[in-house]
Amino acid sequence: MTSQSFNEDSLTDAEYEIYQYLLNTDISNLTAGEIAKHFFVGRTMIYRVCQKMGFHTFTELKYSRQQEQADDFELSIEQLNTQISFSHLHPIALEIRGANRVFLYGTIASTIATEYFERQLINSGCFAVQINDRFQFEQRARGFTKGDVLVCISSSGKNTDMNGVISTITIPIIAITKRNSPLHTTLSTLCIDYNLDNYQSRNAFDRENLFPLFVIIQKVLLALR
Repeated sequence: MTSQSFNEDSLTDAEYEIYQYLLNTDISNLTAGEIAKHFFVGRTMIYRVCQKMGFHTFTELKYSRQQEQADDFELSIEQLNTQISFSHLHPIALEIRGANRVFLYGTIASTIATEYFERQLINSGCFAVQINDRFQFEQRARGFTKGDVLVCISSSGKNTDMNGVISTITIPIIAITKRNSPLHTTLSTLCIDYNLDNYQSRNAFDRENLFPLFVIIQKVLLALR
């Protein structure tokens, strides 16, 4: 990120602290003024550190950091599939393809994923219905019949409301969830499970774990073709 001619020894102690902060902090939503206030210095010092690092402006430094984060993000995409078990992918595709109705159950942040999944299934000719909370589930569950399939999407697999209500139903349960969670090991009939601890530590911006869910959903949709 810094120029090849940059030498940390050229920094004063105060500048070195700012330098480390610029390297190790998410500055995408910060201004030079805000960082200056954090260190009780003037903005001129922030600009000086940026210039010593090889950047003409603070904005140029921010852009460089964003590009580096994008590169890390692409690397994480390449590694993501190694953390996901797709052993049940084709059985899941067969189950969904043969279902009379597909119910998609996801709460809180996962509703974004279930909305997308529902829309794509409908576009492909499936009868799909999204369920967003326990009350909706209990209402829908009364009408579950043979030939229906339930798809549960939960990043943690420890959603007590979800796990509590689905434990009483008899239709097939497909899960997209964390490996070794209760939803994975006990409640689902078929599961795409994952361990994304490394991904989460490297990509803290994805606090709701939505990106991995969309990768998995896209794989399922491709298998349905």
